[in-house]
Amino acid sequence: MVETDYCGIMTGNKTDKAALFDVFYGTLNTAPMIRQCPVNMELKLHDVLDFSSHDIFFSDTQAGKEPLCPLFLKPPPSAP
Repeated sequence: MVETDYCGIMTGNKTDKAALFDVFYGTLNTAPMIRQCPVNMELKLHDVLDFSSHDIFFSDTQAGKEPLCPLFLKPPPSAP
Protein backbone atom coordinates (compact mmCIF):
# COMPACT_ATOMS: atom_id res chain seq x y z
CA MET A 1 0.00 0.00 0.00
CA VAL A 2 1.51 3.31 -1.09
CA GLU A 3 0.06 5.21 1.89
CA THR A 4 1.86 3.08 4.47
CA ASP A 5 5.19 3.60 2.72
CA TYR A 6 4.54 7.36 2.67
CA CYS A 7 3.70 7.33 6.40
CA GLY A 8 7.00 5.62 7.13
CA ILE A 9 9.08 8.32 5.48
CA MET A 10 7.14 11.46 6.48
CA THR A 11 7.06 13.09 9.92
CA GLY A 12 3.71 13.54 11.62
CA ASN A 13 4.76 17.07 12.60
CA LYS A 14 4.44 18.26 9.02
CA THR A 15 1.94 15.80 7.53
CA ASP A 16 -1.59 14.78 8.57
CA LYS A 17 -1.17 11.06 8.05
CA ALA A 18 -4.73 10.28 9.18
CA ALA A 19 -6.06 12.16 6.15
CA LEU A 20 -4.63 9.40 3.93
CA PHE A 21 -6.99 6.76 5.32
CA ASP A 22 -10.64 6.12 6.12
CA VAL A 23 -10.51 6.46 9.92
CA PHE A 24 -13.09 5.19 12.42
CA TYR A 25 -13.31 4.82 16.20
CA GLY A 26 -14.19 1.70 18.17
CA THR A 27 -16.05 1.20 21.43
CA LEU A 28 -13.54 3.11 23.58
CA ASN A 29 -13.68 6.07 21.17
CA THR A 30 -10.10 7.05 22.10
CA ALA A 31 -7.83 6.00 19.25
CA PRO A 32 -8.38 6.19 15.49
CA MET A 33 -8.26 2.94 13.53
CA ILE A 34 -7.78 2.48 9.80
CA ARG A 35 -10.67 0.86 7.92
CA GLN A 36 -8.38 -0.36 5.09
CA CYS A 37 -6.40 -2.54 7.54
CA PRO A 38 -7.52 -6.17 7.52
CA VAL A 39 -7.38 -6.29 11.34
CA ASN A 40 -7.95 -3.53 13.90
CA MET A 41 -7.61 -4.20 17.61
CA GLU A 42 -8.69 -1.79 20.29
CA LEU A 43 -6.89 -2.26 23.58
CA LYS A 44 -7.56 -0.99 27.08
CA LEU A 45 -4.19 -0.43 28.78
CA HIS A 46 -3.87 -1.64 32.37
CA ASP A 47 -0.20 -1.40 33.23
CA VAL A 48 3.27 -0.72 31.81
CA LEU A 49 6.47 -2.30 33.12
CA ASP A 50 9.36 0.01 32.30
CA PHE A 51 12.69 -1.75 31.80
CA SER A 52 15.95 -0.11 30.76
CA SER A 53 15.89 -1.79 27.34
CA HIS A 54 12.14 -2.02 26.63
CA ASP A 55 8.62 -1.69 28.00
CA ILE A 56 5.98 -4.37 28.48
CA PHE A 57 2.33 -3.37 28.10
CA PHE A 58 -0.56 -5.20 29.77
CA SER A 59 -3.97 -4.71 28.21
CA ASP A 60 -7.32 -6.27 27.38
CA THR A 61 -8.66 -6.51 23.85
CA GLN A 62 -11.95 -4.64 23.53
CA ALA A 63 -14.72 -5.44 21.07
CA GLY A 64 -14.78 -2.96 18.20
CA LYS A 65 -17.34 -1.82 15.68
CA GLU A 66 -15.92 -4.24 13.16
CA PRO A 67 -15.04 -7.86 14.00
CA LEU A 68 -11.57 -9.25 13.67
CA CYS A 69 -10.88 -11.12 10.46
CA PRO A 70 -11.98 -14.78 10.94
CA LEU A 71 -8.67 -15.92 9.44
CA PHE A 72 -6.88 -14.77 12.59
CA LEU A 73 -9.43 -16.25 14.99
CA LYS A 74 -9.11 -19.85 13.83
CA PRO A 75 -7.01 -22.25 15.93
CA PRO A 76 -3.88 -23.57 14.24
CA PRO A 77 -4.34 -26.78 12.26
CA SER A 78 -3.56 -29.94 14.21
CA ALA A 79 -0.35 -31.79 13.44
CA PRO A 80 -0.68 -35.06 11.48
